[in-house]
Amino acid sequence: MAGIIRKLLFIYFLLLNLHSSAQGYLRGRVLDSKTDQVVQGATVKNLSKDKLNQSDQGGNYRIYAAVGDLVIFSSAGYISDSVRVTEVSLFSPLNIYMDRNIVLLKEINLGEWNSYQLDSISRREEFDDILKKRSVNLVAAAETGLPMDLA
Repeated sequence: MAGIIRKLLFIYFLLLNLHSSAQGYLRGRVLDSKTDQVVQGATVKNLSKDKLNQSDQGGNYRIYAAVGDLVIFSSAGYISDSVRVTEVSLFSPLNIYMDRNIVLLKEINLGEWNSYQLDSISRREEFDDILKKRSVNLVAAAETGLPMDLA
């Protein structure tokens, strides 16, 4: 009877140990997939445990996780990536290679005039003679009673 109890206790503690080893810290580095340069300040979020962290200046990250948890990696200028945690990933570093999020902008021609610019040039030419005249002192004209062009 004592032998059976010892065996059951052994199995109990063995299972308890296996369960506790299925959680720990997911760690590694966040890197650019093309250049292998580190991605500093990448956000690392464990959605299953609602934990949040960031990669350091060396691209290193560490976040509490358990087997089966979903961890999301994101950073400005990169496409977000996700990882499902496995036992292997808890015991050895897991490097994450992020792809750049390239945004192409519409082409513009700097040498061409837009309608606003053309209208401004047209108005400048239309009122050029007025703009070239000397400035009129409105206060002096009002006080002297002279027409504005003589004041």
